[in-house]
Amino acid sequence: GGVLVGDSTLRAVRQKVVSMVTATTTTPATGATMKSLSDLGVSLDRYGKLTINQTTLSDSLDNETYFLEIRKMFSADTDIQSEFSTSDAGIAGDAIKTLRSLMATDGIVKSKSTGQSKDITRFEQDLRALEKRLEGVYDRYITQFTAMETSVNTMNGIRDSLKQQFEYQSKN
Repeated sequence: GGVLVGDSTLRAVRQKVVSMVTATTTTPATGATMKSLSDLGVSLDRYGKLTINQTTLSDSLDNETYFLEIRKMFSADTDIQSEFSTSDAGIAGDAIKTLRSLMATDGIVKSKSTGQSKDITRFEQDLRALEKRLEGVYDRYITQFTAMETSVNTMNGIRDSLKQQFEYQSKN
């Protein structure tokens, strides 16, 4: 278990990152063989760890036709891509846009962080209020215990006094 178990934000971030690795490029070359990272030998294992098949990657990079396709797959054949551009961005540009949207001030990571900070502040206030109430209960119990102890001592004194009187009267 843990705080993030079942957290929808974590699942959404994970899904977006997995999608960046497994999705087909937004800019495949016409008739291209290289359309995704998996075509290069890049994949995710069952634990979410990136794995690279070195043979597939080397073979792909050594082939000039594949190399040009890979270049387009990553960069959309442009050197001047803006994060605000609406044109195809390739895997690298899409990844940058995705990561920036996740980390933006209105992104889900920042929203979750802000929400968690607000929760912590509220929990701290609730804790202080609870501690104050507990102090009041403690003080009330001490007062009640002291009153009870005084009453018990008084009654013990009366008992001893009555016992002495009865013993005195029974002797006489």
